[in-house]
Amino acid sequence: MEINWAKLKEPFPASDIEWRLGRSGANAKGVWAVALAYVTNRAIMERLDDVVGPGRWQNKFIDGPKGGLLCGISINVEGEWVTKWDGADNTNIDAVKGGLSGAMKRAGVQWGIGRYLYNLTEEFVNTNASKQHGWKYCGANKQKSVPAFYWQIPQLPPWALPAPVQQQRPEPIPQRQTTLQNVWGDGVKDKYIILCDELAMDRTQQAAMVGYYLRESKCDFMTVAGSEYLVANFGDIYDGFISVVNG
Repeated sequence: MEINWAKLKEPFPASDIEWRLGRSGANAKGVWAVALAYVTNRAIMERLDDVVGPGRWQNKFIDGPKGGLLCGISINVEGEWVTKWDGADNTNIDAVKGGLSGAMKRAGVQWGIGRYLYNLTEEFVNTNASKQHGWKYCGANKQKSVPAFYWQIPQLPPWALPAPVQQQRPEPIPQRQTTLQNVWGDGVKDKYIILCDELAMDRTQQAAMVGYYLRESKCDFMTVAGSEYLVANFGDIYDGFISVVNG
């Protein structure tokens, strides 16, 4: 299996991106905050499964030299395991889990997964002291004299999102034709028109001829099988059509 390295680097949908506050503060205008975007660990694992294959990548965690954790993501490249490492400090909340998550995100960037997010400009978010629908909460920071506040998740720019999928316009469904000559294939239609011309049939007579065909062939003339049957057996039932019309 050849690995498409470009697919590892493709942008993720907004649902696979999580935002965290990088820094915040307060001034005369109120609370300000800057948010940073990260790819979720679940999205990283799914990207590796999809592009590399579930059995061709693995990860490993070890203690960092100065605390925290290091994560190594290994990919089997042409039969050889290649590992790229990066690390993160333990977080204040759920320290070990946060350290594992952060280390894997950074190791993923080493392979190009989510690296495009580093090109985002510093994102100052909207803040409000009152709860807003869909906004996230940040507790007070007494050391920096920042009160608790709510902040709005930013919108990613178009270049940081997957290219829209071009959906093919469905072929229009042909309407059922009222003229019976148009419902069969070309070969059948030509023979049918000739027969109608020879017998000077009106619509009632045409319907009688079709009805005879349906009874004799036991096959729907709108189907391919019905059209093929009529082509193969037109001569055999010609006399029958005439007798029905003249009868």
